[in-house]
Amino acid sequence: MADFLKKQKAHAAILCLFLLLLALPGALAAARFVFERPSTSTLPTAKSWLAGTFQAGFSKGFGGGFPFRRQYILFCDQLYYWLFKKSYMENIVIGKQDWLYELDYIKDYCNLMPAMSADNANNLAKEIALVKSLFKKRGVAFLVLISPSKASVYPEYIPDEFMERKTGAQRDYDIMTALFRQYGIDYVDGARITRNAKMGISLPLFCRGGTHWNYLGASYTVRELVNEVGRLKGMRLANISWDGIRVSSRPEDGDGSDRDLADGLNLAMPPYNYKVPYPDFKTVLPGGKISRCSIAMVGDSFSHIVLVLLNLAHSFSSIDFYYYYRRDLWTFPQDIARETEFRAQAIDHRTQTIDWDRDFFSKDAVLLEINEAAFSSPYIKAFLDDAVKHLSTEAPSPLNHGHRP
Repeated sequence: MADFLKKQKAHAAILCLFLLLLALPGALAAARFVFERPSTSTLPTAKSWLAGTFQAGFSKGFGGGFPFRRQYILFCDQLYYWLFKKSYMENIVIGKQDWLYELDYIKDYCNLMPAMSADNANNLAKEIALVKSLFKKRGVAFLVLISPSKASVYPEYIPDEFMERKTGAQRDYDIMTALFRQYGIDYVDGARITRNAKMGISLPLFCRGGTHWNYLGASYTVRELVNEVGRLKGMRLANISWDGIRVSSRPEDGDGSDRDLADGLNLAMPPYNYKVPYPDFKTVLPGGKISRCSIAMVGDSFSHIVLVLLNLAHSFSSIDFYYYYRRDLWTFPQDIARETEFRAQAIDHRTQTIDWDRDFFSKDAVLLEINEAAFSSPYIKAFLDDAVKHLSTEAPSPLNHGHRP
């Protein structure tokens, strides 16, 4: 305890010194704004104060003339973080041993937000089952990938103030996976796979300062995903494995998903001092003739690492990924012209069009990624509704053009 207090006092002393140094130019900037302007409109009056116009003008003028304003904010946030283990970012929760979480994932895991109604959950499952059957008529496999949340995989670091309020009520994840089994929906449960993998390895599958799974964490699910696509299509597909795992003492440049919450704290010295596993990935080729398989995928930000690993494994001949369905398009191998056209149309959803015959019906498989804490995300319903409309009205193609044996 004595060492902890000593460390906190040292942190406070360092920051207080910086704040004192920064306060002087701030005071000068305020004085210049109020007293050096020739116009009396910059001085407060009862009318401007009550209307808020003086405060708005002062804030703009003060910020523009305040040297090191950005550094001042960073150090103020740093002091708050060091002394109180709190963040000014309301959506970021600082857990035990400095593990960071997004608030919504904690709310989902601790049942602090209402679950979907029974009718809504049942209707969602029925629509997914319908989409699966309609794709199947066209020779296209359809399956759901459930990605995990950090709160459900590492609940032991969630602050007690949340865990003490946790109830035994079912989460959307529990309700929907039961309905998936009831309606015969093909799915890969990445949430369950990741929790099981955690029990067999000491390395983190989510990084302390990140909200998404890391490369090691996602790799267990990616292997199962490739196997499931191969099973549904009767194909032999290349998969991914690793020879060893290099462990870094901090997230490396370019690996934003391993530190996105640490960056989001807006600190002068972000807490990057944690282990990050980097597997040495390799492609595993199955015995016999290897099939070439094309897929389309719809999902959220948890799909990013999945796509990187699928591309590394050379599991599929081509991948089209629709980020939040209509927000962005990524292609593997990259088709810059097509991505740019889609992105331009995404600015105005009223004019954006998707060529369903090219983009979905010609594929061997279509994947829908859903995070276990986000079954109500609007992009899911938007994609399913469009799929039902186009699959029901357009005639089935005689051949599945995406199949390349």
